[in-house]
Amino acid sequence: MMGFTPWEHEYKLMGMAPYANEKYGKKIKNIYKNYLDLDVENPLNFKRKIFKDTNHIVRRLEKDLKRQRFDNICFGLQDFTEELLIKWVKGCVKKTGIGDILCGGGVFMNVKANKAISEIPEVKSISAFPSCGDESNSLGAAWSAYYEKTGDSNFYGIKDYYLGPLFINEKAEKIIKKYAFKNNFNYKNFDNINEKIAELLSEGKIVARCSGRMEFGARALGNRSILADPSNQKIVNIINKMIKCRDFWMPFAPVVLKEKSHLYIKNPKNISSPYMMMAFDSTDKRDEFISAIQTADNSARAQILEKGQNPDLEEILDNFEKRTGRAILLNTSFNLHGNPIVFGPVEAIETFLNSGLEYLVINNFLLTKNV
Repeated sequence: MMGFTPWEHEYKLMGMAPYANEKYGKKIKNIYKNYLDLDVENPLNFKRKIFKDTNHIVRRLEKDLKRQRFDNICFGLQDFTEELLIKWVKGCVKKTGIGDILCGGGVFMNVKANKAISEIPEVKSISAFPSCGDESNSLGAAWSAYYEKTGDSNFYGIKDYYLGPLFINEKAEKIIKKYAFKNNFNYKNFDNINEKIAELLSEGKIVARCSGRMEFGARALGNRSILADPSNQKIVNIINKMIKCRDFWMPFAPVVLKEKSHLYIKNPKNISSPYMMMAFDSTDKRDEFISAIQTADNSARAQILEKGQNPDLEEILDNFEKRTGRAILLNTSFNLHGNPIVFGPVEAIETFLNSGLEYLVINNFLLTKNV
């Protein structure tokens, strides 16, 4: 109804929500409350309050929301979602006595709703499964089969979600040479590429990185990412002009080591968030990562990196802190607007050449455009 692409741009409505006037947004929320609620007889179930299912109510939405401002519509939808999920989770905790919450399903890509759930007093901990849409069902099926076969109930899962392919240096170099022959860029092999990345970032440069195993799921977690110094607020416009073309209200994200995260985000329940599935309020050090927060409400969809998950990214963060005194970086996915995250060296170089990016790292190689 609002002109966005279904199954792709829902997060843009979440991003716009904090910019609205709460007074008018609350009125919109009451419209949605007439559509859906919990079942009075069984409050663990959702129940429609209208005849048509919510996939087929565009005409009703157009009628009910006629002449309402787009930002208020977004606020109302986000506030309604958070309120209904809080009500549901409270009912679940009361029914089961379990305060440790594990979330799965596409709604829990909504990091603000996850934040709201985490703030419920009865909730001890919360974890949202990385990329919690249908693509994650395969992992649940595998764990279920493992348990049925072994009876091992202490099985933790996987240490990290860098489950994609790894491109060795020899193969990467062949591809780089092929492109360099026809295109205007230089490349160089570095013994310590992570130190070089930190040096460029500390000088205000923007670096795209395609190294190590590709991330599973919807989030770029450092291996198929664009990295930058988040203390420079102007970097948002620079990255948008270079490659991302994001709507002005959509924030980037910070990445920080877990042991340094308390400096930048408020996390009283010590919730893990290595896969950017949670939002947090920022501390008074927010100026150090101002370009990686949601400026309307100063929240951050943080990647809190735990030891051993990504040693190369840890090293980049450590070297950046040594140079600048700041232990946090901006992280956004490495892709052209509307395209998937890059897969390997071919897609990385094609994206590099078709964007305003000046620096690209593929494994130990630094590619630099001749400008």
